[in-house]
Amino acid sequence: MGKRSRKRPDRTSARKNTGAVASPMPARPRPEPARRRTRPDRGERPAALWGRAPISEFAILAGTIALVVGMSRGPGPGTPAITVGLVLVGIASLEFAGREHLRGYRSHSFFLALGLTGLLHLAMVVVAGSGTVPVQVLLVLDVVAFGLLFSALSRQFSIVRVEARQAQRR
Repeated sequence: MGKRSRKRPDRTSARKNTGAVASPMPARPRPEPARRRTRPDRGERPAALWGRAPISEFAILAGTIALVVGMSRGPGPGTPAITVGLVLVGIASLEFAGREHLRGYRSHSFFLALGLTGLLHLAMVVVAGSGTVPVQVLLVLDVVAFGLLFSALSRQFSIVRVEARQAQRR
C-alpha cells in the first residue's frame, strides 16, 4: 500500500479532549526545486545572405505543399510535383543547416554530411552512368565519403564554436 492510502490519525482530537488550544504545526521548509540545466545563450540565429527575408522557410513551405499535391495525385501524374518538393525542401534545409553550422550556432554535422554524401552519390551515378558501377562500390564510396565529411564538419564546428565563444567574452 502506498503512503496516500493510509489514513492518518487526527492529531487535533486528542487536544480537544484536554481543553488545550491547538497550535499550528511549524511548517517544514520546502526544499528548492531542482534547477533545470539550460543551454548557454547562443544569441541570435545567424542572418541569411539576403537579409531578414525568410526565403529558406518559404522554400520549405512551398516544397512541402508540392509534396502534398504530388502525393495526392498518385505515383504517375504526381511524380514531377514530388520531385520538385523534395528538391526545394532539401536545398532549403541544407542552406539553413549550413548557415547555422558554419557560423557556430548549432552543429548539423550529421545532416550536412548525409546531404553532401547524397549529392556526391547522385553525381557519381550521373557521371558514371546508371548500372555501370556496381552498387557495392558506390556503397563503399558513400560510407567513406560520409565518414570523412562528418569528421571534417565536426572539427570545423568545434573550431568555429571556440572562436565564437572567445569573441563573446571580449
